[in-house]
Amino acid sequence: MDDIKPNKDIKKNIKPSNEITWQAPAFKYYEKDVSWYWLSFIISILLIAFAILQKNFLFAVFIFLAEISVLILARRQPELLKFKIDDKGITVVDRTYQFSDLEKFCLRLDDEDKNFEELIIKRKTHFNPYLKILVDAKISSQVREILSQKLTEEEYEDSLIESIFKWLRF
Repeated sequence: MDDIKPNKDIKKNIKPSNEITWQAPAFKYYEKDVSWYWLSFIISILLIAFAILQKNFLFAVFIFLAEISVLILARRQPELLKFKIDDKGITVVDRTYQFSDLEKFCLRLDDEDKNFEELIIKRKTHFNPYLKILVDAKISSQVREILSQKLTEEEYEDSLIESIFKWLRF
């Protein structure tokens, strides 16, 4: 009988890939009605009037430019982005965040949209340390499973500014 020698190129313990990809909006969009725009306009007019009464014309110009920015940003629709989590890290479009540069994560339900969960990643940086990503609710358990192998899960509490933005639906 011929001796059968195993092929060294064949790996016996092939592990399933710890990779998951999905697409989601870049940010959460809130539909704004006409009253939202009117309220924004009235507040900016009041602030401009206050600035002029105080003879602070630079502040009045700043409020005017800020209101234009708010109106432009309020109408902006989110673009659809590609996300990937693998053994290297988390990739957002073409930018990869290595797991060695990340500290913790939180995956929490979205109160208003049950189709998505919010993935919040804490990076090891002091400037803008949180990365927020929308995850399809159907794959959130897989995302949690992959991330829990590399990072610790910890609850995240919104800052005051984030809470105000949610209340303003911005």
